[in-house]
Amino acid sequence: MKLCKMQSLQLAEYSQFDQATTDAIVKAIFEASFNQRIRLAKMAQEETGIGKWQDKVVKNVFASQLVYEDIKDEKTVGIISDDKESELLK
Repeated sequence: MKLCKMQSLQLAEYSQFDQATTDAIVKAIFEASFNQRIRLAKMAQEETGIGKWQDKVVKNVFASQLVYEDIKDEKTVGIISDDKESELLK
């Protein structure tokens, strides 16, 4: 129960961030995961005993760099779109 309460508080705090702060957090997550791609791949292979760590590096590059490149310019704060016809705000 305590963990759920902490997560709720963190989510409430995160929801107050502006676009620049959110972008900086997303970039920091990308950089951390990309920079640790080899270590994370080796850890995953050791933990599961499945596959080759070298193949997991490729997956980690995709999961970090390519996803980041795809989402980095997306608006995620405030009104993202306004559909006048349906009067729907996202």
